[in-house]
Amino acid sequence: MLDKNIMFVRKAQKKISQRLPKMHFVAPNVIRTSANVLFQVIKVNGVHISTSSTDNINEKDNEWHSIVTSLDDEFPIWATMIRRKVSSDFNVSNYSEFTHEFSEKYRNKYKNAQLYRNEYYLTVYYLSLIHI
Repeated sequence: MLDKNIMFVRKAQKKISQRLPKMHFVAPNVIRTSANVLFQVIKVNGVHISTSSTDNINEKDNEWHSIVTSLDDEFPIWATMIRRKVSSDFNVSNYSEFTHEFSEKYRNKYKNAQLYRNEYYLTVYYLSLIHI
């Protein structure tokens, strides 16, 4: 018999899926809903803030601000962050002895830690096809 929590999740998922409009691809990365809304989900890649200079971070922040503020109201944006647990294990066998020793110390330091990676996604909608 299934766990009660699993049954609850399955019922909740079914209800959520019934609320989603029917969708189909109109291009490899563009989806149209039955409500005639186009949208695309874009994964945002970047560098860790600790590896960037302050000038670089400020420049990227200004670019992002310019892009978002230049969009018309028919282009709403939805930002999503997904936090995934990751392993600290990685293969360093082809590197120097120093790199191997350093990675072993690093791995031992974090072997019991819970490490996570944040993934950012933007969903850009195009609403001008809706007839109100």
